[in-house]
Amino acid sequence: MHQTKLIRLLSVLDTEELKSFQKFLHSPYHNSNKQVIPFLEYIAEYHPAFDHKNLKKETVYRKIHPDGKAYHEGRMNLLMSQLGQLLKQFLAFEQVKKDEFLQRKYRLKAYREKQLDDEYTKEIEKQEAALETWRKDATYHLEKFLLNRGVFFHPATPRYQVGMPSLDASLEHLDMLFVWEKMRLGAAAYNRQRILNEKHDIQVLDEVLMQFRNIIENSPTLDCYKDILNIQRSGNESLLLEMSKSFEKITMGFSSEEQLEIFTYLHNINSQKIRQGKSEFYIGLFDLNKFRYGNESTMKAVQMNDVTFVNMVAFGCVNYEFEWVLNFINSYKTIVRESFRGQEG
Repeated sequence: MHQTKLIRLLSVLDTEELKSFQKFLHSPYHNSNKQVIPFLEYIAEYHPAFDHKNLKKETVYRKIHPDGKAYHEGRMNLLMSQLGQLLKQFLAFEQVKKDEFLQRKYRLKAYREKQLDDEYTKEIEKQEAALETWRKDATYHLEKFLLNRGVFFHPATPRYQVGMPSLDASLEHLDMLFVWEKMRLGAAAYNRQRILNEKHDIQVLDEVLMQFRNIIENSPTLDCYKDILNIQRSGNESLLLEMSKSFEKITMGFSSEEQLEIFTYLHNINSQKIRQGKSEFYIGLFDLNKFRYGNESTMKAVQMNDVTFVNMVAFGCVNYEFEWVLNFINSYKTIVRESFRGQEG
C-alpha cells in the first residue's frame, strides 16, 4: 500500500485533519460503508509516513477481518478505492466549510432552484456586503459580474423596466474583468514569447490600454502591469531599471501571486539583458533579489541553492553592498546545501 494514491492523499493531512476525516467517516450522511472506519483507524496509526511493514495489503486485510476471512485482492482494492473517494469528498467539504462566501453561492443556487425568492434576495444582500470588503482585483470583478448577472436573469426580476442596476453592473464588472485578465495574461504571453520564442496574437490590447487608460492609471496594480507591457513590447530599459530598483515599493499591497508575476517578468528581462552583454542590468537583478532574499517575511520560505548563494554574494560585492552581503551570508549560510557548507574555510 505504500505507494498507492490513497496513501499519498492521506499523507498530506495533518493530525487535526486526520481526526476530522475520521469523524467524517462516522457520519451516516457522508458514509454508508462501515468497513472503511476500522480500515482508516488501523492505517492512521502509521500517519504521516505510512512506511511500516504492517501496511502490506494482506496484513491490513487480516487486521480489519479478525474472523480469519481469507485475503481477497478485489475486495481490498475496492475498500481502498472507497476510502479514497470519501477522502476526496472530505477535502472538498473542508474547503466549503471554511469559506462562507462559497457557502452563500451554493445557498443562492439552492434558493433559486427551490424558488425561495425572499431568501434569495436576503442572501444577495449579504453577498454584496461581503464583496465590498474585498480588494478590487480580477476576482472581485468576476464575483460581482456573476452576482449581478444572476440577479438579472433570476425569474423574479422583471426584464423590461427603465433602469436595471443589475444589468448595468454586470456589463461594468465584465469590462473590468476583461481589462484585468487581458493585461495579466498579455504580460504572461509576452514573457513566454521571450523565453520560448513562441508567437502570441494578443488582440485588442492596445484598445484596452487606450479605452481604459484612466482606470488603469488609477489602479496601482494595473498601472504596474501597463509598465511591464511597455518594457516587454518596447524594450524600455530605463523603466526596467527603475521598476527593478523600486520593486518593493511599487508592489506594496499586491497579492502574493501578482507580486511573484511582476518579479518573474522583471527578473527574466534583466537576465536577458545581461546575456546580451549589458552589464548595467546586474544592478537591476541585484535590486530584485535583495527584496526576494533579504525580506525577513519571505526569507524562510525561499529555497536557496549554491549557485544563487554565490551569485548574490558576488552581485552584492560588485555593487559595494558589503553590509547587506554580510547580513545575507549570516542569514542563509545555515540553509544552503550541506555539501556547499562543507566547503567553507
